[in-house]
Amino acid sequence: MLSDEELEKLQRNVEIVRHGQKIRSVPVNAQFVLAVRAEYGSFAKFLAAWPQDDVVGLWAELRARGSRLGGQTGRYLLRFIGYDTPLLSADVVQALVAVGVVDKAPTGKRALQQTQAAFSQWQEESGCSYNRISRVLACSGLKHAGVAVRAAFDAMVEVCQPGMTTRELDNVGAQVLKLHGAKSAPQLYYDFPGATCISINEQAAHGIPGDTTIADGDMINIDVSANLNGFVADMGQSFVVGDADPEQARICQAVKEAVDSAITKVRSGRSLNVIGRAVQAVADREGYTIVQNLGSHGVGASIHEEPSYIPFDNPKETRQLTRGMVLTIEPFFSTGVVWVHEEDDGWTLSVPPGELVAQFEHTIVVTDRDALVAEIEEFLARELPGDLAEKVRCGAGVTKAELAGWTRTLNARGWAAPNWPVADGGTGWNLMQRHIFDVACRGAHAPQLSGFGFNMVGPAIAKYGSQAQREYFLPKILNADLWFCQGYSEPQAGSDLASLNTRADREGDEYVVNGQKIWTSAAEDADWIFALVRTNFDVQQQKGISFLLMDMDDPGVTVKPLYAFNGKRLWNQVFFDNVRVPVSQRLGEENRGWTVAKSLLGDERLLVSRVAENKRILSVVKETLDQQLAMGQTLPEALAGEISELEIRLHALEMTSLRILTQADAGGQIGAEPSMLKLKGSQLVQDQDELLFRLIDYLALPTDRKNAPREAIGPDLSEYVASGRYHHRGYTIAGGSSEVQHNIIAKQVLGL
Repeated sequence: MLSDEELEKLQRNVEIVRHGQKIRSVPVNAQFVLAVRAEYGSFAKFLAAWPQDDVVGLWAELRARGSRLGGQTGRYLLRFIGYDTPLLSADVVQALVAVGVVDKAPTGKRALQQTQAAFSQWQEESGCSYNRISRVLACSGLKHAGVAVRAAFDAMVEVCQPGMTTRELDNVGAQVLKLHGAKSAPQLYYDFPGATCISINEQAAHGIPGDTTIADGDMINIDVSANLNGFVADMGQSFVVGDADPEQARICQAVKEAVDSAITKVRSGRSLNVIGRAVQAVADREGYTIVQNLGSHGVGASIHEEPSYIPFDNPKETRQLTRGMVLTIEPFFSTGVVWVHEEDDGWTLSVPPGELVAQFEHTIVVTDRDALVAEIEEFLARELPGDLAEKVRCGAGVTKAELAGWTRTLNARGWAAPNWPVADGGTGWNLMQRHIFDVACRGAHAPQLSGFGFNMVGPAIAKYGSQAQREYFLPKILNADLWFCQGYSEPQAGSDLASLNTRADREGDEYVVNGQKIWTSAAEDADWIFALVRTNFDVQQQKGISFLLMDMDDPGVTVKPLYAFNGKRLWNQVFFDNVRVPVSQRLGEENRGWTVAKSLLGDERLLVSRVAENKRILSVVKETLDQQLAMGQTLPEALAGEISELEIRLHALEMTSLRILTQADAGGQIGAEPSMLKLKGSQLVQDQDELLFRLIDYLALPTDRKNAPREAIGPDLSEYVASGRYHHRGYTIAGGSSEVQHNIIAKQVLGL
């Protein structure tokens, strides 16, 4: 709390500003500013809620109620007051930084003037008013409108069932919008006879809610748009009620995939047609037609603004995407229909009976970065704890509790399992989107989640598991309530894994497991282990293996540590002595475990280039060099050339990886390319480790005594460089040794 004397020093005359217009001059101090933040969340909300002629009265009330200092908005406001430029709220300033209009929040008069100049230039380029841009950027604008629209849509989907009428379904959406303080945009702007548009089967769009009864197997399109605080958000999606015909499900998935793909292409300065090309590519690949008289559009102060466009590949489309532009992406896919027709009600647009039509719509803001990249980076900046990122940057170990906390943060956002199906809690992202996510997370020094659960056994359970297995294991993996380790390698079965000898003998409804696994990472922290065991010794090796899920607390399971030369416990031995495992914990069919094990690789074999990890290490190398140059050291010419070579190799690796991912996402055949990526990526990690080790020199050597008290005398990452260097030596062994990868290339490419 500030003393009376300190408060007196801060007292000043401040001109309260609402939407860029000066209202009145009142005495305001830090106590008032920060008390407003504590009570209302932001200064803008206070201005909207409190009568402008009684500002001083509110101040007195807040002080009387004991409100105290705290909050970022107040600090921003104190920096901005007293200048001639219009007030930019904290929400707007933070949004300006997020979308790249300015690099960072201003901290002084000159920085504020530069921010205002950038803001004004953006305003001029986009042709929007101060109010319009403020609403686009601030949380009270697009984001809140989008939240209201999404909430209404989700509620309608949740209650939608056979037997209810479309009017009843519309009433649910109307109530949710009302709870959010939003108004139906179709009603507000066009006097539409419903709060939302609900179209069934052959109806493509603008279906009027009424007495039509929804039946099992109907394909429904719900389109929700709403105005909240003067800004409009719009979304829509087609889905099937009850049991879906395979072709219905396929067209709904295809049009969603088209929008997801288009979003990744959106960036300021690019042609508007990048959206059309992305949508067209998916439509052509899946064999669907893009409807030509239902288009996408801009949104803002109204539901339909420029740019209006049809999302198909149109080489004549020369308009540019500009920073701050807000628009929808909403293609309609059909089974051959180019033009929809209007029904007699004057609203509903339909295709002929027997044809299928599906839509997916999303509202986006154009920034200088890819939309997905911007969203991920904003999330990481907001949610990733700084101390955790610093540990990862330096190479220090992350505790199980820290990793569990970060896992739950990602799961709350729906991003814990990018490679899982949407139905099982995943994102449904394609390979390119997953690569973007990985690069962004590594670049922010976020810890990697448990690969055994998320990348290996989780997808296998989603694909081969029973309903009971899916319901029990998958939610627990997503929320870090259950941890897996992998039981594959044995003392006599490493690269030749099919020669494993751990046996599981069937006794009624149980298997009795005996044997040993080795090099089992994380077994000391795992709750369960997924293990390959032999259930038939009389057939070809791969045909007699089963895949079991085993509780590590079961009687007969023993874990013993294996230490690396640096004293760290990196692996374990796991012994099974007459361990009884219910048959219900087998994944897949008996003696078909090899098929399950191979499926664990799946698309993950295309993500073995370690591009994201190499980028992270290179950033550490450059940071270390910057520190040394700042201390007056010179950079040898040979070293400069070596760094350039590493960066060139990384660029070539990334371009090759992106080409292969794009090919795979388009349905192309992939041969030995993953082996090439693994060879180049793992070797590059090791070469960068060597350079970093040489840069730090003797400071990178490990200390003599484990856990000895000491004070670092070099860079903050010195203590971990050596352990990272030696740990990464295993990259040319793990996941298939380099020798095995060379053999694959020799056979598949050279035909040897």
